[in-house]
Formats: sequence, structure tokens, C-alpha cells
Amino acid sequence: MDIANRRLSRFYSPTEKSALFAYVLLNKTMLQLLIYLLENACRNEISSKEDILRHLWDEQEDFSSNQRLWQVMKDLKLKLRAIELPSDFIVSIKGKGYSVKEYSIVALFYK
Repeated sequence: MDIANRRLSRFYSPTEKSALFAYVLLNKTMLQLLIYLLENACRNEISSKEDILRHLWDEQEDFSSNQRLWQVMKDLKLKLRAIELPSDFIVSIKGKGYSVKEYSIVALFYK
């Protein structure tokens, strides 16, 4: 993830003899949502809808709503599918919120 350029990249090998590189650009809200979900997933926490609304919009003094969250989540999931991430990368947990599948997270750091 290239935060400065709001770009999410994926390098993968669908077959033994091929390799693919894909990336998508995220808008500011999608990027903030993904980062928030990943940070909570690293702590094995579910991100409640209320916490997401507060973190993404209310703390920024912007209008929040369940409809707005649903739309941003839908758009983010479409972007993730565009780079061939599994459809269950972000899961909805009924009555609790959202989480990222822990097997999907690998932290990489470089300078």
C-alpha cells in the first residue's frame, strides 16, 4: 500500500510461469477506511460501524451515515476485487461491524 499516493498494489503469481502486478487508486475516504480496518485487524479487533463512522467522518467534522459507510465499503470492496483480492478480504460481522480476514494480512516494511 502506497499511502502517499493512495495506491493499493498487488503482485501475484496465478500460475508457475506467470506473474501479475495490479494496482488501484483509492480516494481519501476509502484509504482511511482500509487503514482503519487493517490497524484493528492487527489487534484482532472488529471495527464497529459506530467506531468507523466516528473515526472517518465525525472526528473530521463531516456528515456521517450508515448509507455513506455502506457506499464507501461497497466501492472499496470493488477496488479490492479489481486487483483479485478474495471477496472475503473484508467481512461483515452481523450486529458487530467489519473485519479483515487475519490470514490476509502480511506486514512489509521498507525504506
